Amino acid sequence: MPRDLRKRIDNALILLRDGKFREARVTKLVGSDLLRKRVGDYRIIFEIDNKKNALVIFRIGNRKDVYK
Repeated sequence: MPRDLRKRIDNALILLRDGKFREARVTKLVGSDLLRKRVGDYRIIFEIDNKKNALVIFRIGNRKDVYK
């Protein structure tokens, strides 16, 4: 993965960690409780565990592969 893309994903993860979902433009996946964050052609698929106060990341990958 190119360095500039890793940096953009890191910045997106920092926004998510800090709870800035509106600023990060997070959307809910259709037919699921999971959330997604778009970073160019890549997606971060995650959920929020309020009981543990944690952000659980399931997958980070290219949009053509991440939903499989």
